[in-house]
Amino acid sequence: MEGDGSPRPSSLDEGRREESSQRSRPFSIQFEVDVVQLLLVILSVATRLWRLGFPRAVVFDELHFAKYASLYLQRIFFFDSHPPLGKMLLALAEFSPQFPVYQLRLPPAVMGSLVVPLIYQICVELKMSRWSALLAGMFVLLDNALLVQSRFMLMEGMLLFFMCLTIYSFLKFRSLTHREFSVPWFFWLFLTGISFTCTLSVKYVGVFTAIVILLLCAKDFWFMLADNYRSDFNLIKHLC
Repeated sequence: MEGDGSPRPSSLDEGRREESSQRSRPFSIQFEVDVVQLLLVILSVATRLWRLGFPRAVVFDELHFAKYASLYLQRIFFFDSHPPLGKMLLALAEFSPQFPVYQLRLPPAVMGSLVVPLIYQICVELKMSRWSALLAGMFVLLDNALLVQSRFMLMEGMLLFFMCLTIYSFLKFRSLTHREFSVPWFFWLFLTGISFTCTLSVKYVGVFTAIVILLLCAKDFWFMLADNYRSDFNLIKHLC
């Protein structure tokens, strides 16, 4: 009871009032920023893009990939032992002859920069602590081999980006089992398929990522078969 003898409003009534007040603000937007992830993105972009045009001459295997990108632009047929997506992305970046080395190194550098926050998010999706996710992101950020491969026109930076994007998308997809066949569920499913297709299209070693995803899908479907609450129609929809 209140001090004046009137009944105290219940928590249910307070929740209803709060819900109705939120409905009266249809244009409100809630925005959250992960400061740790933002710092990782800034540091990864800074380390991958700083003086990207140096040296100005092609280095090591850049000679081959620059040649392949040039042949794509000239529409000349050639044979390559690897899939074409990586070289096509390099050719897409070569839109001006003024700074060709910088532009050709830009796609691997940008995608290599995004590997760091993806590793952080993968650890978060695996229910690891934020400190553990930060440590994993810092390991990738400061790894000298990954840094060098991301700063040259090589395939490894793009390959690692699509591999990490595949794993992250699949983990997000698995976390939505309570919202099956919803829009977010389909979004992460489609993104998983697109990203591991891109992984296979950069280098054939991406097949191992696809195998891991397919094995996890088979495992999840095997446990669905043991669920007595699932109908046959539901199982067929998952299989399709």
